[in-house]
Amino acid sequence: MQKSTRVLAFLALSLSGMPQVEAGNVYQFTRVATVTGANGGRFWAPVVNDSGMVAYSADAGIFRGGGSGAPSLVADTIHAFRASISMNNAGRLSYSRSFPEYRDRSALMLDQGSKSQTLMIEDDLTAGISASSINELGSVVTGLSSQHDSIRGIYLSQNGQSAGRIYGPGGGIRHFGTDPVINDRSQIAFWAQGEIAPGGALVLGDTSGAAPTVLFRASDLALTPTEQSGIGNGYDLNDRGQVAFLTSTFDRLGGPTRYGVHVASAGAVATIATFVSDLAGFSDHSIALNDSGSLAFYFAIDGLGGIYTGGDLLADKVIRDGDRLDGGRVFGLRFGRFGLNERGQLAFHATIIGDDGVVRDGIYLATPVNGVPEPSTRAGLGVGLVAASIALGRRRAINPNYKKM
Repeated sequence: MQKSTRVLAFLALSLSGMPQVEAGNVYQFTRVATVTGANGGRFWAPVVNDSGMVAYSADAGIFRGGGSGAPSLVADTIHAFRASISMNNAGRLSYSRSFPEYRDRSALMLDQGSKSQTLMIEDDLTAGISASSINELGSVVTGLSSQHDSIRGIYLSQNGQSAGRIYGPGGGIRHFGTDPVINDRSQIAFWAQGEIAPGGALVLGDTSGAAPTVLFRASDLALTPTEQSGIGNGYDLNDRGQVAFLTSTFDRLGGPTRYGVHVASAGAVATIATFVSDLAGFSDHSIALNDSGSLAFYFAIDGLGGIYTGGDLLADKVIRDGDRLDGGRVFGLRFGRFGLNERGQLAFHATIIGDDGVVRDGIYLATPVNGVPEPSTRAGLGVGLVAASIALGRRRAINPNYKKM
């Protein structure tokens, strides 16, 4: 949607009498960067490490920096479709970029501050290198999709070496997601489909390529034979082996869509929140999980998106469209995995209509004022199933950006 159209849509919603949600956890918001002009264009969700260092990507490139001073340019000429980034506590980045000299093919890159290494370049058989994940050891994982069994799978790079495939077709798996995530225990979570789960599943493997464990099958959510469920693109894995993920479930006979926020580990699945709506949705890669079990996610309802830490859209709100921020009103947000650190800080991108009428974009860091907030629902797998169910509307369901099985 063009920015001018989004402004008009936002103003229409604001003038329609829709109540503005202003309550929630208390955060201090710090502007990390104003991303306009040369740094502007299209943006992707920023990431943050435990020191509060933030990295983000825009059309002009990938930038990295803290709360003081201008962020530094890490890499330029980032292709708009291949800009997912990951950063560890040493500030090392994994990301994908395009190379004009290679006919705009994408490459998996490892940045170490003083130099960048190319870990993999796509060829004519691959569908593109997209999301990647880096752990504290500097190990990087990514996924490749292809019609060729010899290419398709999960790839790993260790110690700055070229990435090699550790999971390919076989063992009941035929297809793989392109957004795996690795933790500091060398565990790898990824989406898989095949005999083990015809409708798709989240599985947990490791850097040795050992047979993965199925954590959750999409079909587990279907309550009737006519319901169909999907696992959202993008999920997050912490060092406890827990995986946070998003789902959508709809009935082919009609009715509202059921959206879920879940955390799974071996032998247990907790449903953190359930939202029932005809006009709502998550976005890709829009959930983050830290080692304490705290999580945050992006959710939109009736055209207004927000970032939340639990299932109560009032008490667990971090920020939402319509809230005041930095001398204006928010009317667009981006938040994604790796956007939450161990201190409970969240990095996000916001588009703001200033009080002067000027529209601008910025990268922000939200810091909880009184320590890490306690959400109304939490990823406590040891206490059984937790659910917050909210009815949110009765209009015809729309199809969010979900991986269809």
